[in-house]
Amino acid sequence: MNFIRRILGYSGKKVVCPRCLERIGVKEDQAKLCDNCGWGIPLQYIRSFDEAPPIFIQVFGWTNHGKTLFLDTLRLVLMDMHAVWDNFRYQSFTQMDMEKERELQAERRRGILAAGTQRRERDQNEVYIMNLRGMERWGSRMLVVMDHPGEYFENFSVPVKEIPFLINTPTTIMLISLPDIVDDSKNSAGERIDQLFQIYLAALENEGVNWKKERRKLIVVLTKADITAGMPQNMRNYLMEDNIWRSIESNTRMNPLDSIAVAEYLERMERVSNDIRHWIRSDRKNVPGGANFINLIDDYNIDARFTIMSATGGEVEQGGINISPRRVLDPFFWALEFQSR
Repeated sequence: MNFIRRILGYSGKKVVCPRCLERIGVKEDQAKLCDNCGWGIPLQYIRSFDEAPPIFIQVFGWTNHGKTLFLDTLRLVLMDMHAVWDNFRYQSFTQMDMEKERELQAERRRGILAAGTQRRERDQNEVYIMNLRGMERWGSRMLVVMDHPGEYFENFSVPVKEIPFLINTPTTIMLISLPDIVDDSKNSAGERIDQLFQIYLAALENEGVNWKKERRKLIVVLTKADITAGMPQNMRNYLMEDNIWRSIESNTRMNPLDSIAVAEYLERMERVSNDIRHWIRSDRKNVPGGANFINLIDDYNIDARFTIMSATGGEVEQGGINISPRRVLDPFFWALEFQSR
């Protein structure tokens, strides 16, 4: 058996490729090109795979609804989670990851927001990996992220082959900006929240997903929540009470998110999720297509959670702003919960 393993070129260990999500054989002591897609898997990813399992983040949403900004501000917050977790540390695994880290920190200092993601071919799609260690409740995980331009999600012809996470990981984060839907000057096409979901359903069904055998998990994120009209006051209060970024920026120590505090945080997330679900279903004026959206979720037996977020904390002005993200951790925490079960 050892002879066969040497001939095949791997030690018996298998990892999931961060690019195409295929499971492949690897050696513990060297990086490897994926047998399926040819992506270069970093040695540190291979060595960390067993003790820090990957968590794959697939974000689904239209152009200008905040996908790239969410991913960038999430990474900025995670870089400074020492404010709430004493033993927390993170690590970049590739030169591209390090360059992205430097870019985000520079943008943060200048108050300049990232541009939207440009459309690229499959072999140019970037994979970002952050090794996160010392998190309460979840321990060590590798955050694996791909960002795709919103044009991919404009119609039923979603290029699924260029978005391997969409099919191969059961958890999807769907971002949608209600201010961009209810404003006729921004939504000349008459888009509604249920239409984005129908595009998601069609993409999976075209790839043979069997809804009866496989229960998909969906995290619905209402972006730009600080300027969303008609939002109930209890939800608005929840958004504004997030003080993690304020603690990071002021360099002050806030109460640590220990195991008890994390459990309480998640319990409140669950309550707010239920409130958001009810609001989406009942407010036809401020959530176009909301009732149909919720009914479709139930019809396809999708395990869905709902949250609100503001990646900027205020209006975006020309030339950039000093961001103040609120609740950007909530979708990440939901993804951790879903992928840790």
